[in-house]
Amino acid sequence: MRVEVTATTANIGPGFDVLGIGLSLANTYELLDGPAKRPTLADKAFRRYYEFIDRPVPERRVHIVQANIPSSSGLGSSASLIVGGLVLANESERRLDNESLLALATEIEGHPDNVAPALFGGLVISAVRDGKVYYKRYELDPQLRFICFVPEYTLSTAQVRRVLPDTISRSEAIENVANSTMLTASLITRDYDQLSIFFADNLHEPYRKPFVREYEQLKSLQQLDDVSGVYLSGAGPTVIALTLDPEPIVEYARAHFDFAGSILTLSVNNYGYTVKP
Repeated sequence: MRVEVTATTANIGPGFDVLGIGLSLANTYELLDGPAKRPTLADKAFRRYYEFIDRPVPERRVHIVQANIPSSSGLGSSASLIVGGLVLANESERRLDNESLLALATEIEGHPDNVAPALFGGLVISAVRDGKVYYKRYELDPQLRFICFVPEYTLSTAQVRRVLPDTISRSEAIENVANSTMLTASLITRDYDQLSIFFADNLHEPYRKPFVREYEQLKSLQQLDDVSGVYLSGAGPTVIALTLDPEPIVEYARAHFDFAGSILTLSVNNYGYTVKP
């Protein structure tokens, strides 16, 4: 048995720690006999599952068959590992539903914005209240393309989270509420006119952009007619341009930017993880 767990993109501009989308890129995992010599997050999640159901942890380890998701780049590699370990355990035991898996994944990850779309696919809005995880999931337009500019360097989520302020002004907060609401509604209704103006953020991008050397250059792509928005994916350093017509955007970037890294053109994953025999 193998499990494929999708990459994810979180925050989507103003939806800090709330919005996440599943993408058409995945890691593949399987179980092997014997303990892990260097336990990964997937092994930690596998063990936590058995602790939660109060059963002995089997002497098995999570093997990464294919690692397609770039690590520490803002595309949900850690969420994929966590969900992979939990799903492998649950496929063996059949004790928990996906909502319970989401609660466990959120406990391990610390927030649900990446693990939720890794489980369910599509656009997921999530919130934690009194220890309970709530979510709403919506399918997105399969014609949407996410052009991911993945630099050669990586960033630590913990490092770039420490630079975030504890407070912002009332006007900045109101702008973020309006932008995240308009952005979410526009994506769900597939209304992309003027969508780009609602990617503006006051909570995290202004403070994280100094760590992303290509940020300003890539952000300028939002001036192109075919681009519906540009944002920092998760904690970065990946920057994503959203469009319905990716080829001209990629060609423009290659012609005008000196970008040292990978450019991945992905679509939405609307179904989440998959289990294969």
